[in-house]
Amino acid sequence: MGEIPTLAGFSILFMTIGIVEALKTHFNVAGKWAFVAALAVGVLLSLATYVMQINPGIAPWIQQVAVGIVTALAASGYYDLYAKSK
Repeated sequence: MGEIPTLAGFSILFMTIGIVEALKTHFNVAGKWAFVAALAVGVLLSLATYVMQINPGIAPWIQQVAVGIVTALAASGYYDLYAKSK
């Protein structure tokens, strides 16, 4: 096999898990739709890494979107953790 691709230094595996968990928590995605969401997110992130390879000019934009997504997921997770502690 190979190593798991990264997007802006983040593993697309962990990005997929984070995005799907956010969809499940905040948008009530469950059951087979959570599975479909995981497949769709995984494919889209994988395609983003491919697009960055074939078109290096767009790579900085895709990387910034990836950093924004990861930052938003982290902030949301910290907020949820803080809200539960009260």
